[in-house]
Amino acid sequence: MEKWNWILLFLLVGKVSAQQDVHYSQYLFEKLLYNPAYAGNNGDNVSFTLLNKNQWTSIEKTFTAQGFSVNTGLSQERIGVGLNFQTENLSAYRLTYLQVPVSYKIKAKNG
Repeated sequence: MEKWNWILLFLLVGKVSAQQDVHYSQYLFEKLLYNPAYAGNNGDNVSFTLLNKNQWTSIEKTFTAQGFSVNTGLSQERIGVGLNFQTENLSAYRLTYLQVPVSYKIKAKNG
């Protein structure tokens, strides 16, 4: 019976959202947003990314998206941390993301 209580609690409290990723036409520049394991990929160098997208500029109150991310490696390049902030505006609709991705590298055996 306790199992059903947990399921019921999850259904009442849990939030489900789908297909609400921030939209960038050149997403290859925002690797940290689409792959949190990218955090710290540049060793101990700090990597910054700033993005801005204005769509349909001739129309009033159109789609805009802005993004900022920073990441670096820590602890002898085994741990990576980052900060990712994204915001998306479409008329009265506004969506804001704040993510703190963490990655850890594990050496695999050869062969």
